[in-house]
Amino acid sequence: MDEGSAALYAAIIGFAAAVIGAAVGGLASWRAARHGANAAVQAAIHQVTGQAANEHTHWLRQERRHLYVRVIQCFEKFLPALRDMFEIARLEIDEGEHWDEVETATANITALQNELSALNVEILLMAPEDIREAMHSLVTETLNASAECLQLGSRFGEEWPARLEVEQEQLLDAIADLTAEKKAIFVARCHRDLVGSLDV
Repeated sequence: MDEGSAALYAAIIGFAAAVIGAAVGGLASWRAARHGANAAVQAAIHQVTGQAANEHTHWLRQERRHLYVRVIQCFEKFLPALRDMFEIARLEIDEGEHWDEVETATANITALQNELSALNVEILLMAPEDIREAMHSLVTETLNASAECLQLGSRFGEEWPARLEVEQEQLLDAIADLTAEKKAIFVARCHRDLVGSLDV
């Protein structure tokens, strides 16, 4: 073989090796780029999914917080409304001029009872089990107590006997103690739900 042929064969082999090397390098680069793109897509999907879950959790916490505040505010109005009803009923019996106010006070208690029932439905839909249980207990005790108060109020006749006034005060004090205890349980559970592990 002469030098020209050897150089030609060497050039062909070199060219073939360069083409094969470029093809293998290109294939490796393409696979690396594809792997990198897949990893980037997976990371983006994971980030979007995590962000959506965080946003949903934040939204739910905000909705629960607003709901819990509304529940507590409604309960805060209950005992004063019962006391007002009794006071106005006593004035009606003593003076005979306050019937419209008695009706308004009774309507106020009915409105609070309806508000509690509506809030209880929202709690059933949005709150965890332990808060649903605390709310049920609080609503049951409050509605039973207000029914007792309304029943006691219906027993007032033409005069306001001292015995009924004592009974009324005892009932209101018992309601205050009972609802305070149930409300404290409800508030503690709401606090744990909203703050949870963030509480130091």
